[in-house]
Amino acid sequence: MSKVIRMLLLVAVSISLLHCGGPTPEERVRRIVDAAVDAAESRDVVAFRDLVSERYSDDAGRDRAGIGGVVGLYMRQRPSIHVWTRIRGIRRDGTDAADATLHVVLAAGPLTDLSRLDEIEADLLRVEFRAEADPDGRWRITRADWRSAGLTEILAP
Repeated sequence: MSKVIRMLLLVAVSISLLHCGGPTPEERVRRIVDAAVDAAESRDVVAFRDLVSERYSDDAGRDRAGIGGVVGLYMRQRPSIHVWTRIRGIRRDGTDAADATLHVVLAAGPLTDLSRLDEIEADLLRVEFRAEADPDGRWRITRADWRSAGLTEILAP
């Protein structure tokens, strides 16, 4: 086998190994969102807090314990939580971080028909968060900001 063919094979194998090296930042963000939904619906503050980095901070001055307290209070105040999410965008920041924007609907009952959201009591939110690899290699939320969202915004394609 010639040197050129061996070199091309080595490059091809190296490239394929790079692409099989684990989840992409987008996949990691989607996993965080799925895990946050599961934690909220099961009202599991500990599972939610595990998704938040020790390095967490936000514009309201909250750290990891502070955001855990906000989420815990929300969960305690509601006998059941049903969550609907739509990821509006994920922006990579290298290989160890990503920013995400999503819409979230939190309701006391199942969310089967979003066109009837104006008829039920629900919290409609636009959430932006940053996820980064922690020193242990796990991706966690390091920053989050949210605001109320309108029905038109939630229902937009």
